[in-house]
Amino acid sequence: MPAQDITTVDALTRLTLDPTVIAINYFDQIDAAGTRLQTDAIFVRRSNTYSLLEVVPSRRVSKSIVELTRNMGLRHLILTDDELLMQPRLHSEREIWRHSTNAVVPVHLRMQILARLNGRGVINMEELLASINGFGLKREAVLALACAGIVEIDVTTVPLGPGSPIRAVA
Repeated sequence: MPAQDITTVDALTRLTLDPTVIAINYFDQIDAAGTRLQTDAIFVRRSNTYSLLEVVPSRRVSKSIVELTRNMGLRHLILTDDELLMQPRLHSEREIWRHSTNAVVPVHLRMQILARLNGRGVINMEELLASINGFGLKREAVLALACAGIVEIDVTTVPLGPGSPIRAVA
């Protein structure tokens, strides 16, 4: 998916880590009413709702595309630079996303993490890591599972750290 600037990358990271987001799709063109339009547009799917993503001011979407998507019954999702650059959330999301390439978590770690979360609902990072037996990269495994959409780490209430609330994604 093309991301021409760091702000768009941050927006895509935030949406990827959001458990309510089912899919993120990029379309360079759309066929509408028999006409092929160049769009360069990113669409976000939550439940049965599709939204056109616009990152302001770095990724402006043309008015014709906004109008077309509204006519198709789609919503318009706008994320501003100010929203994306809020600290400490941005730093936490970037730290989690650094582990997206480590998506292969050893089975014994994955099983322990999920068993602990499934039995308790939401627990904090410190408690979760303390409950995992053995050695290894336990924290990194939890962060990789968040990137894979298997667990959710809430970085909206507290910065990423020992007190971060974590739950299994249903």
